[in-house]
Amino acid sequence: MEEMHIAFCTDRNYAAYTGVAMTSIILHHRRKRLVFHLFHNGIEARDEEKFAALRQEYPNVEIYFYDLSDTGKIDSYKINHYYTKAVYFRWYMAEILDPAISRVLYLDGDILCLGDLQELYALDISAGGEYALAAVGKYQTEKEIQRLKMTPPKVLNTGDLLIDLPEWRRQRISEQLFAYADQNHENLVWLDNDVMNSVLDGHFLLADEKWNHRIYLKKMPHIEILPEDRILHYSGEYKPWNTNEWNENEAAWWDCARKSPWNDLKKPGGGTNG
Repeated sequence: MEEMHIAFCTDRNYAAYTGVAMTSIILHHRRKRLVFHLFHNGIEARDEEKFAALRQEYPNVEIYFYDLSDTGKIDSYKINHYYTKAVYFRWYMAEILDPAISRVLYLDGDILCLGDLQELYALDISAGGEYALAAVGKYQTEKEIQRLKMTPPKVLNTGDLLIDLPEWRRQRISEQLFAYADQNHENLVWLDNDVMNSVLDGHFLLADEKWNHRIYLKKMPHIEILPEDRILHYSGEYKPWNTNEWNENEAAWWDCARKSPWNDLKKPGGGTNG
């Protein structure tokens, strides 16, 4: 059975939504061995039970937990009302994961899988250069390029990263990220995104947007989900679970939530679907 290693970073406030994201992946990969790696700083007992139920229901699934509660190094790093300390946990992955694992797909907990991810997982990351990762990105404005002190205009979104772990370690990328954050964390705007883009400076394989189609529920409420989309990313402050209003792009997320162990989730205004 083919194996896929997938990582998430979460905390007690985001564990349920991470669980729904994991369920969406599982439902599209019944014939693959899925190994999930959850980096966290505390998960409630009720969510631990639901992760156990998820693993029990699907025999092709394994889940490993890594408690980073004692990572004092990042305690002083900047956070805000919806970016928590967990956004920095992904920088520890290469140090912690078994060296036998050659690559890992990191995903934010506010994603929804819509199809098979094997094509993404199998990408030749080194195509075009000695890259340590592939990511969906865009071409940034001149103002942002100057703010981040970048050379090329290519920037990545950190919510979806396919990482070549040996190459990441060879280039000592985690060390560079922590060093940059140590010196600049008070001036960050987009926190970990700023750090990774400043350090990598466009040195990554640009992946197709279908692997990270960003949906902004309030800013762009009528954005079209495309037939080729494989990962939806509910970017920004507003998510399917924290808005009173209903949006057509939430339906797939709530359908998956109902099929998951977290089927008791409700919107702030009540209800579980539109």
